[in-house]
Amino acid sequence: MDMKEFDRKTYIADSAQAFADRRITKRQFLRRLAIAGVGLSSFAATMLGKTRPFPGLTPPAARADTGASPEMTKWLQDVGSKYKGTKIRYTSEATPPTIVANQLAKDEFTANTGIEVEIEIVPLEQVLQKATVDVQGQLGSYDLYYLDQSWTALFINDTIDPKQYYADKKDIALPDFDWDDFSKPLVQGISTYKDKLIGVPFDIPIFILMYRKDLFDKHGLKVPTTMDEYMATVKALDEAERGNGIYGTTGHHPSCFANLASALAPFGIAPDTIPTTLNVFMNVEVQPNGELRILPPRSRAGDHIVLRAEMDMIVGVTACSAELSNNGSFKPIDVELLSPEARLPAQREPHGAGEAPASV
Repeated sequence: MDMKEFDRKTYIADSAQAFADRRITKRQFLRRLAIAGVGLSSFAATMLGKTRPFPGLTPPAARADTGASPEMTKWLQDVGSKYKGTKIRYTSEATPPTIVANQLAKDEFTANTGIEVEIEIVPLEQVLQKATVDVQGQLGSYDLYYLDQSWTALFINDTIDPKQYYADKKDIALPDFDWDDFSKPLVQGISTYKDKLIGVPFDIPIFILMYRKDLFDKHGLKVPTTMDEYMATVKALDEAERGNGIYGTTGHHPSCFANLASALAPFGIAPDTIPTTLNVFMNVEVQPNGELRILPPRSRAGDHIVLRAEMDMIVGVTACSAELSNNGSFKPIDVELLSPEARLPAQREPHGAGEAPASV
């Protein structure tokens, strides 16, 4: 590993650790990864900083059919006995395949081979940090790496071609294992980089289109099969049903921060310099684990707040893009600029005892 690649991996590992320690934000972490030329699959990016939501994952009976076949059991015992007492270590995030693999390792693999399997389950950013540190320092802490599909280029020089490996070591190759059982586009897109196979497809995201059949029938729409058809369909639904409170995904849905960044850009204010916002009339709960929940507001129609500027200011105002923050109505919030001589709005009677305050 040359010094340039060593420094790159140091930067990636340090950034992942900083995010895991909450010393930088998710946005800063993603920006640092982009600088280092590392990406994340879209689903993985949404799960950064948290454990994937798969509690009560799978009923035991569904995990491994009826167990290993007699032939498989005998093969594991014959081949694995030579490595009894050794340990295989790897780290992964909490995905369904990982949970099932962890159970199978205990019930079938270790029981028949005597080889221990130690799976360290951590959030995805820590998987990246641990794998990067391991290959950078040539530590050998892990025998297997769980890699997001967008990391193949980063670890291309730190992995082996499993197909070639087992072709060379037929004594430990699983009998009748057919690599062609994997979908070729899947292998090409998930575990191949520049025609080199770097691993085995393991945790495969499946995207499903769900739709309202009643609305499709009502408007004579067909189920889309391409992205162009999808965009045309949701646009038609949006135009036809918006008055009924049903909205189509007609394109990019900017976040609150994106709205602020766009509005302040003409004033030379860069996104990184936008401070933490003051949330007015929002109902945001902080959970014990630090997660923020945006709930319907507890303010009432006509509630207002008056802020006085005591110096020249550039103020950005945005309505939250989260549907629950405004009860799904998507109605604009009135903002009025008053001169110092202007009369302030009349104060409404305060909420009764036990009622929520006007702003949260």
